[in-house]
Amino acid sequence: MDKDFRKIARRKLSLWQTLKAIAWGALGLRRGQGHQDDISRVNPVVLIVSALLAALLFIVVLIAIARYLSHFYT
Repeated sequence: MDKDFRKIARRKLSLWQTLKAIAWGALGLRRGQGHQDDISRVNPVVLIVSALLAALLFIVVLIAIARYLSHFYT
């Protein structure tokens, strides 16, 4: 299993393509061949780290919006 993981971790997909795959996955709009292409080429380590960073960014943006709007309603 260790060799399989190393083989998968060597997959090359640009950062932009990885972020695009995360966005499509988050929106749930990707289907068919495009989804299969992403799965077969994406590096799972980069995907996990990128997804965690994207989730963190989403939370920070929501907090910033809430704080900004709270100035108008307090």
